[in-house]
Amino acid sequence: MRLRNLKEKLEEYAKRGSMKAICHNLERASEQGLFKDKTVLRDFLTTISKNLHVKKQGKRYKASTKMFFEVVLIWGGPRLVTFVASNLFGPEIHSLYRWRNRDRTTLEGGINHADMSKIAAIYSQSLAKQLRADVCKYRPRVGKIKILKNPPKIM
Repeated sequence: MRLRNLKEKLEEYAKRGSMKAICHNLERASEQGLFKDKTVLRDFLTTISKNLHVKKQGKRYKASTKMFFEVVLIWGGPRLVTFVASNLFGPEIHSLYRWRNRDRTTLEGGINHADMSKIAAIYSQSLAKQLRADVCKYRPRVGKIKILKNPPKIM
């Protein structure tokens, strides 16, 4: 069968399931704007593509990719994370544990001032993000959007 142009070649590749067809389908979806509001998917695909040429050390992961694998670890456990990471070029399990230990907040227990200030900082960051999202959502798209520099304090 003789193929006349590039489009027909790519359609033939798609029937066979080749990498050229996968790349063509991703490019076509991007041109149609299907990745515009799917930032996590776009970040995940760019992370995979950037880490393909890196050997064992030196891989970099975006925050949304780290959060995805953290959720898989919480819901499915270390075996599921290892399976998903090996098939999707994700991070090793020990990297997830290292990120988790580095970013954790330790509370002493009971009711004391140190724990309450840590909890207040967490809630104020969350509230500030929610307020920014609400302001951007309901404000008309005229001019620049002001983002709150000092989030409201809860206490």
